[in-house]
Amino acid sequence: NTVKIMSIESLARILDNPDVVVLDVRTGRDWKSSTKKIKGALRADPGSFADWSTTYAKDKTIVLYCA
Repeated sequence: NTVKIMSIESLARILDNPDVVVLDVRTGRDWKSSTKKIKGALRADPGSFADWSTTYAKDKTIVLYCA
């Protein structure tokens, strides 16, 4: 498995794909105070990676974002 950096435009093209899971991994205050969130993104606490990292099917494309 490789980790790739994705452009905003590339993400926008795949947001409606059911095989894509978008996870918002911003830390507490950054997440809570943000007025901008990606529609459909799920919250995933980066400090609990070990807990949620095995939750998603391996055939899904997982997109993490923090900014």
